[in-house]
Amino acid sequence: MSFSEWLQELSNKMIFPIDLPSQKYTNRVTHKLLFLSSIISVVLGIIYDSMKTLLYFYGASVLICLILVVPAYPSYNENKLKWVERGSNGKSNNLGKSNIEIAG
Repeated sequence: MSFSEWLQELSNKMIFPIDLPSQKYTNRVTHKLLFLSSIISVVLGIIYDSMKTLLYFYGASVLICLILVVPAYPSYNENKLKWVERGSNGKSNNLGKSNIEIAG
Protein backbone atom coordinates (compact mmCIF):
# COMPACT_ATOMS: atom_id res chain seq x y z
CA MET A 1 0.00 0.00 0.00
CA SER A 2 1.48 3.32 -1.04
CA PHE A 3 1.51 6.39 1.15
CA SER A 4 -1.12 8.18 -0.97
CA GLU A 5 -3.46 5.17 -0.76
CA TRP A 6 -2.95 5.06 2.99
CA LEU A 7 -3.76 8.78 3.26
CA GLN A 8 -6.86 8.34 1.11
CA GLU A 9 -8.07 5.49 3.32
CA LEU A 10 -7.37 7.54 6.44
CA SER A 11 -9.25 10.56 5.08
CA ASN A 12 -12.26 8.36 4.28
CA LYS A 13 -12.34 7.20 7.90
CA MET A 14 -11.97 10.75 9.27
CA ILE A 15 -15.31 12.04 7.95
CA PHE A 16 -17.54 13.07 10.84
CA PRO A 17 -20.83 14.37 9.38
CA ILE A 18 -22.78 16.84 11.52
CA ASP A 19 -25.55 19.25 10.58
CA LEU A 20 -25.04 22.97 9.99
CA PRO A 21 -26.41 24.31 13.33
CA SER A 22 -24.16 21.86 15.17
CA GLN A 23 -21.17 22.99 13.11
CA LYS A 24 -21.80 26.55 14.28
CA TYR A 25 -22.22 25.34 17.86
CA THR A 26 -19.00 23.30 17.86
CA ASN A 27 -17.14 26.24 16.32
CA ARG A 28 -18.32 28.54 19.14
CA VAL A 29 -17.45 25.93 21.79
CA THR A 30 -13.99 25.45 20.30
CA HIS A 31 -13.18 29.15 20.19
CA LYS A 32 -14.51 29.89 23.68
CA LEU A 33 -12.85 26.88 25.30
CA LEU A 34 -9.45 27.48 23.71
CA PHE A 35 -9.59 31.20 24.49
CA LEU A 36 -10.45 30.63 28.15
CA SER A 37 -7.94 27.81 28.55
CA SER A 38 -5.16 29.91 27.04
CA ILE A 39 -5.85 32.71 29.54
CA ILE A 40 -6.06 30.27 32.46
CA SER A 41 -2.89 28.46 31.39
CA VAL A 42 -0.94 31.73 31.16
CA VAL A 43 -2.18 32.76 34.61
CA LEU A 44 -1.23 29.36 36.06
CA GLY A 45 2.16 29.55 34.35
CA ILE A 46 2.78 32.94 35.92
CA ILE A 47 1.55 31.88 39.37
CA TYR A 48 3.67 28.71 39.45
CA ASP A 49 6.49 30.37 37.47
CA SER A 50 6.60 27.33 35.22
CA MET A 51 6.42 27.04 31.47
CA LYS A 52 5.84 23.30 31.92
CA THR A 53 2.63 23.96 33.91
CA LEU A 54 1.43 26.34 31.20
CA LEU A 55 2.01 23.81 28.44
CA TYR A 56 0.55 20.86 30.36
CA PHE A 57 -2.64 22.73 31.22
CA TYR A 58 -3.07 24.07 27.69
CA GLY A 59 -2.36 20.64 26.17
CA ALA A 60 -4.91 19.02 28.47
CA SER A 61 -7.51 21.63 27.54
CA VAL A 62 -6.87 21.04 23.81
CA LEU A 63 -7.41 17.30 24.35
CA ILE A 64 -10.65 17.99 26.23
CA CYS A 65 -11.76 20.28 23.41
CA LEU A 66 -11.03 17.55 20.84
CA ILE A 67 -13.02 15.01 22.85
CA LEU A 68 -15.99 17.40 23.03
CA VAL A 69 -15.98 18.57 19.43
CA VAL A 70 -14.47 16.07 16.98
CA PRO A 71 -16.68 12.94 17.27
CA ALA A 72 -20.03 13.13 15.50
CA TYR A 73 -22.22 12.59 18.54
CA PRO A 74 -25.91 11.80 17.79
CA SER A 75 -26.93 15.15 19.29
CA TYR A 76 -24.95 16.86 16.50
CA ASN A 77 -27.32 15.40 13.89
CA GLU A 78 -30.71 16.33 15.35
CA ASN A 79 -31.34 19.49 13.28
CA LYS A 80 -31.27 18.28 9.72
CA LEU A 81 -31.84 20.95 7.09
CA LYS A 82 -34.98 20.72 4.99
CA TRP A 83 -34.16 20.77 1.29
CA VAL A 84 -36.53 22.24 -1.27
CA GLU A 85 -38.35 19.46 -3.06
CA ARG A 86 -39.15 19.46 -6.75
CA GLY A 87 -42.78 19.78 -7.75
CA SER A 88 -44.59 17.53 -10.21
CA ASN A 89 -43.63 19.81 -13.13
CA GLY A 90 -39.90 19.36 -12.48
CA LYS A 91 -39.39 22.85 -11.04
CA SER A 92 -38.74 23.60 -7.41
CA ASN A 93 -41.60 24.68 -5.20
CA ASN A 94 -42.10 28.36 -4.38
CA LEU A 95 -40.45 28.01 -0.95
CA GLY A 96 -37.27 29.90 -1.78
CA LYS A 97 -38.83 32.85 -3.64
CA SER A 98 -39.74 36.10 -2.02
CA ASN A 99 -43.17 37.66 -2.28
CA ILE A 100 -41.78 40.94 -3.64
CA GLU A 101 -42.46 41.57 -7.31
CA ILE A 102 -40.24 43.85 -9.32
CA ALA A 103 -42.20 46.54 -11.15
CA GLY A 104 -41.04 46.88 -14.69
